[in-house]
Amino acid sequence: MVNHNSDFYGCRLAPLGVCSLVASRIAGMDDILGTLEKLVFYMLTVICGLFIHSLITLPLVFFVVTRKNPYSFMKGLRDALMTAFGIASRYDTEITSPLGPMREGFQGRWSVCNDFHLISPPNCS
Repeated sequence: MVNHNSDFYGCRLAPLGVCSLVASRIAGMDDILGTLEKLVFYMLTVICGLFIHSLITLPLVFFVVTRKNPYSFMKGLRDALMTAFGIASRYDTEITSPLGPMREGFQGRWSVCNDFHLISPPNCS
């Protein structure tokens, strides 16, 4: 018989250990403000890149492939995305009729595979 108390306490104490390791690294830094400045600049660079990708690159690809307005399609997905962000689970957000692409007239090009709650190409088994 296996004793699971060590696993339980290991999981409970892991955040404390990680926090201690991070605190020791921060305490050993010579220029904390300079490092934080670099970190903030890096975070802003990543956020700007994500916005460019999601608001320019992906809509451009969508338009080239479908010849439809990508922003009206994104507006149709708003309810499903808010549900996904609210519950933080990809398995609980079915994209079925009043949500998502079904409102935008894509029924013939995409089908919903009910077993996995994923949008997939037609003939999903």
